[in-house]
Amino acid sequence: MKKTLKSYLVSLAFIFLSSFIYSLILAFLKHKNLINGNALYITLLVLSLGSFFLGAMILGIKQESKGLLNGLVFIILYFCLYLISGSSLEGFRQILILISKGLLILIGTVFGVNLKKA
Repeated sequence: MKKTLKSYLVSLAFIFLSSFIYSLILAFLKHKNLINGNALYITLLVLSLGSFFLGAMILGIKQESKGLLNGLVFIILYFCLYLISGSSLEGFRQILILISKGLLILIGTVFGVNLKKA
């Protein structure tokens, strides 16, 4: 139980820290007018999706088994944190991004378990 909780916390910490670092870098680039508009939005989206995939992969590697179950639990945890934070589900784009992150979490945990076994 302790190992499982630690794995989830490490994965969440990776996602939050990487998202924070990406946001700082992109804010600096926007401040210097090196990136703007749609390029900024797309870059932030791609980095965010990659961060969720890698965080879930870390969880899968640490858990070593039951990648699908751990992925589903991590998705539920993420959705709960998303709703607790007060974020809204307005618009098709927001819902699509939320579903994409959930699927990437699921795929990442399965890949992580399979990488550990290989």
